Amino acid sequence: MNSLHFSVKGSKTNPALVFLHGFMGNSNDWGYITSALSEQYYCISVDLPGHGMSQALKPDIRHGFRQVHRLLEHTLKHLGVREYSLVGYSLGGRLAAFHASLKPKGLKALILESAHPGLDDDAQKTARLNHDEKWAIRLRQEPFEQVLQDWYQQPIFANLSELERQHQIEIKRQYDPKPLGAMLEATSLARQIDLSDKLVKLELPIALVVGSEDTKFATIAEELLGKLRQGRRYQIAGAGHNTHVAKPDQFIEIVRKFLAESQQANK
Repeated sequence: MNSLHFSVKGSKTNPALVFLHGFMGNSNDWGYITSALSEQYYCISVDLPGHGMSQALKPDIRHGFRQVHRLLEHTLKHLGVREYSLVGYSLGGRLAAFHASLKPKGLKALILESAHPGLDDDAQKTARLNHDEKWAIRLRQEPFEQVLQDWYQQPIFANLSELERQHQIEIKRQYDPKPLGAMLEATSLARQIDLSDKLVKLELPIALVVGSEDTKFATIAEELLGKLRQGRRYQIAGAGHNTHVAKPDQFIEIVRKFLAESQQANK
């Protein structure tokens, strides 16, 4: 089996901390975060299938979540990592939650940033699948520049300034849109099982990180928090969906605090 493309920072003698980026992102998205944390942790950032240097890994339309789970396990084995904590943003958070739900050996803590646990309503799933398939078709057929302009007009990005919006578009212009469309279909929220009950049953410290301006996901995190055995919720003031970009230093402090407290509680 292939491995996900990865980049590492820090010493292998430190605790391993693995990062999964969001849709249309790549491992470089975590650069500032991993540089700051690399003195304490062995930071591993991966490119998801269809993204970055993992573009050649074709997303499995029927088993996208399990595919990433297997690839992540293989990548960690290749790196000789036996114990690790996992950080996931948005799509990466949903994939991280699925990975954790399968109770992989060695996972010590889970940090979910702006991540949806899943839909439990068939009508919502149908609507979401239609939504994601329309975007996937556009990514395959239409000029990428126009698709990007429209993508960043969605409500979830409402907190971005026009300068920030154009900056994100400039970064994404270099990508191949077709693998992105395939990954969007393979890992649609509509294809994700509702992970709430599985996360509740985990004997694992779980952090839920949200931005105060992202009211939808702030509410989702609040509802999930009440069910978790070892859950903690962190809300970053002035941040929207992507808290680690909007307020990186606050995000770093949350990661440090949560992992330190989790390690102390497990002694």
